Amino acid sequence: MAFIGLDNPDMALALAVGIALIVIFLTILILRLAGGKASRARTILLVGLAESGKTRIFAQLVSGVPVDTVTSMQQTETEVELTDGRRTKKFTLIDIPGYDRLRSKYWDDFKSRTGAIIFVIDSSNISTTIKDAADLLYTLLADPLVQKRGMPILIACNKQDHPLSKTPKVIKNQLEKELNAIRLTRAASLGTTDDGDSQRTILGDPNKELTFANLRNPIEFVACSGCPGPITNSPPSTPKAGSSPSNSANGSAKQEPDLTALVEWVLKVV
Repeated sequence: MAFIGLDNPDMALALAVGIALIVIFLTILILRLAGGKASRARTILLVGLAESGKTRIFAQLVSGVPVDTVTSMQQTETEVELTDGRRTKKFTLIDIPGYDRLRSKYWDDFKSRTGAIIFVIDSSNISTTIKDAADLLYTLLADPLVQKRGMPILIACNKQDHPLSKTPKVIKNQLEKELNAIRLTRAASLGTTDDGDSQRTILGDPNKELTFANLRNPIEFVACSGCPGPITNSPPSTPKAGSSPSNSANGSAKQEPDLTALVEWVLKVV
C-alpha cells in the first residue's frame, strides 16, 4: 500500500520542500549555536575594584604602549590582537566599571558573553582592600554560569612597580583566608532564610577548607603592572605563563613593570 499522498506529485513536492526547510533551519541553528560558543571563548572580561588599574591594563593591551586613563563609569569593549612572536590571537576585551553600584549591573549584562575573566587586584594596597576584593571574587566564583562553563580566571596582581606591593603568593594566601570567612558568613545567613539558590551563595565543599586548587574553575595568579613602563606583546625573552617580576612585600627593588605574564595567559585561553 503506497504512503498516503506520495502518489500525488503536488503532495510529494510539498513534503520534500518541508523537509528541506527543516534541514536548513536546523543547520542554521547549529551554526549559530556553535558560533556563539566560539565567540564566548574569545571574549575576556576585565573585573575588579575601582582604582585597581583595570582601565590602564585595558588601554595598554589595546595600544601596546602606556596610556593615561581615568576611572571608567561604563563598559569599554574592543577587539584586540596579541602576539608573543609565536602565536597571534584575536579576541574581544571588555572592561566593566569597578564601582560597586555599577559593576553588578554590568556583570549581569556581560557575563553571558564571557569565556574567561581577568580579575585585577591592586597589590599596593591589598591590606586595606582585601575584604572587598575577596567578597567580589567570591560572588563571581559562586555564580552558577561561571561554574557551569568552567570559565578560566586570572588573578592579575597589578601595580607590582609599587615598592609596597605584595607578591601573588601572599595575595593568594590572604584571599583564601578571606574566602573561607565569607563562606562561613554566607552559609550562616543562608540557614536563616528561605532562599533556595544555595549554589550562588556557597562556594566549594563546605566540609573542606576552601582553596583555589579545589575549585572547579582553573585559576591562576600572575604579577603585572599597567604602569609606568611600556609593554611589549613580543618580549625578547618571554617568561612562562604565571611568572612575575621579582618583588617582595618589604619594598625591595623590582624589575621593570610589564604585562608579559598576563599576555601569555590570554594567548593560552583564547
